Amino acid sequence: MSSDKWACVVCGSRNVGLIIEGKPYCGKCGSKVIRLHMYRFLNRLKQENLIDPGVRIPEP
Repeated sequence: MSSDKWACVVCGSRNVGLIIEGKPYCGKCGSKVIRLHMYRFLNRLKQENLIDPGVRIPEP
């Protein structure tokens, strides 16, 4: 997927490997975006009591 016309929207790397919500990301920055999204999602589930409140969700 690497192309000279694409660059990571966070760091500017030309080694684009992910497209998230229509934006190109390198592997390192894209994985941070995914981890942050999953952290927020799991916290919402915990707030709605769909996950046991005793479960610790690690920081992203």
